[in-house]
Amino acid sequence: EMQLVLGHIYSSQFQRKRALVAYRTALTKRLDLESDPDMRGNLRTLAGDKDLEIVRDAFDLWVQTSDPEAKALIKIAAVHDDPGRRHTVEPIIDRHKLRDGVEWWRAYALDLQQLEPCEKRKAAVAKLRALGDPRAKEPLEVAIERKSKYSSKIKYNACLIDDAKAAIARLAVPTP
Repeated sequence: EMQLVLGHIYSSQFQRKRALVAYRTALTKRLDLESDPDMRGNLRTLAGDKDLEIVRDAFDLWVQTSDPEAKALIKIAAVHDDPGRRHTVEPIIDRHKLRDGVEWWRAYALDLQQLEPCEKRKAAVAKLRALGDPRAKEPLEVAIERKSKYSSKIKYNACLIDDAKAAIARLAVPTP
């Protein structure tokens, strides 16, 4: 229980990494402490931090509790506008088997819009195709038509146009 109190103290002093270590130690020793409302509130705050390492560690610990808010919020973070946040939580979601209920097509569509260089956007096309979700067709079509901000004659996503067309064709075929 002392580690839990220590976590609260560190959290109140904005010593985020130390707070996370103390909370992890507390839960390792006494799992029943996971229902502590102050710890849950602090983990929620830490999961919204700007430092993605803190976000990763907070979510990784928080989703191991029975707090339903943790699982709901990590699924929201998976489709966050910030690509760093999305990519930080995806491995945690995989590790804790929380993929169900995440709108991955939205996350990968955002990657298709935001990531640099084109090869990373091309990887998003492959992920969209693998999902087999017909909602992915529209972002793929938009990506094909996207023009360079410097010239309307240059296709912004030239490296992925063939793959995107193949993905759209694949998504048009109904799955048995």
